[in-house]
Amino acid sequence: EYTKEFADVIEYVTSDSVTYLESLSDEDVQNIDLFYFDSYDFSVPDPVPSQLHHYRELAAVYKRLKHNVYLAVDDNFLPGNWVEWLTKDDEGNIINKSIYEVGIYRILGKGTLVDYFLLNNGWFKIFEMLLILDKDILY
Repeated sequence: EYTKEFADVIEYVTSDSVTYLESLSDEDVQNIDLFYFDSYDFSVPDPVPSQLHHYRELAAVYKRLKHNVYLAVDDNFLPGNWVEWLTKDDEGNIINKSIYEVGIYRILGKGTLVDYFLLNNGWFKIFEMLLILDKDILY
């Protein structure tokens, strides 16, 4: 819905993201300027499944990336922050409220393993960004 006006220049693919990324040719990977990993729901109480999934996405293309590519992973909480996580029942009532502190050295989110791997393999961050999108409102 949000991209329909650009449908003539977008290829929409419904697939497992890791399988799709593995299927890309080397030339396809080399022609991509930005990989934006955002295909898995993040849960603070159980972050590992989404972290592993995004690490697998990176692994699917890593050896074929060009040197000046941008990599981004959605849903991360920056170091030095805290996260209030609410669990709700089917009627929307809060049944559990937890507070998690994010360490001062690493992000907490879907990109935790990707961040750790890249920083330990000579990559660097251009910026960290906190961006909240709510329909047409940008904070």
